[in-house]
Amino acid sequence: MKQILLSFAVLVAFTGTFAGCGSSRIPTEPVEGVVTLDGVPVEKVNVNFIPKNTGTGETAGGMTDAAGKYVLSSMNGDFGKGALEGEYLVTLSKMEVTTFDKPRPSPSGMIYSSSKELMPKECVTARSTKLTAKVVKGKNTFNFDVKSN
Repeated sequence: MKQILLSFAVLVAFTGTFAGCGSSRIPTEPVEGVVTLDGVPVEKVNVNFIPKNTGTGETAGGMTDAAGKYVLSSMNGDFGKGALEGEYLVTLSKMEVTTFDKPRPSPSGMIYSSSKELMPKECVTARSTKLTAKVVKGKNTFNFDVKSN
């Protein structure tokens, strides 16, 4: 009898564990838009939505395609399905990496490549950005046209 009860308890524990697996995603709202620099669409820009109030949500991000279009995904939401409702700081970043044919000396050792930020510094970090967005229930579209420095 003990063995039957133990087996039943194990079965209930596993059933409860696996039944919750499909529902672990958080409800997100669709977010998309276009990023342009001086009116021209920009490819391969990392777009990040960072909650304005720490601890009130999670960051969502996406990358622009050749037409400058992005679709956000959140860490715990379904891929490409957007962000949680709320207010966000928006950062835009695009790095150009140059790989050297031969290593170059630097004060901290040999370097093999260098990188340069191509987006204006005013939109690259959460501390410097002036870009914001408020995600609401339903479809959200946020287009960002930034001006070069």
